[in-house]
Amino acid sequence: MNLEIKLKAGFFKTQAYCLTTKSRQIVLTPLDNGEMERQVIEWEELKSFSIISRNMISVELEIATLSHTYFGSISSSDDLEEIIKNLAREFGTKFIFQHGNIQT
Repeated sequence: MNLEIKLKAGFFKTQAYCLTTKSRQIVLTPLDNGEMERQVIEWEELKSFSIISRNMISVELEIATLSHTYFGSISSSDDLEEIIKNLAREFGTKFIFQHGNIQT
């Protein structure tokens, strides 16, 4: 699965990335040429992958690892339902989806 996301890179700064899931890994590849490097998060390092949606338009994400937490948003207009199904299948109990006040 490939998603275009924006990760927080500073207080008022975001960086565009392509998030790819494969072989129990998360690969974050910067879309802009700059100082940011490609990052690979291994399954053993991942604590949780969370999607928070207050409405089905604004979608935030949090990727918590043993050493770092990434905050950002999904910037594409892909089908959120399909994204959630794919992430739940890929990450199982490490995936958390929260919509409004309901958490599953």
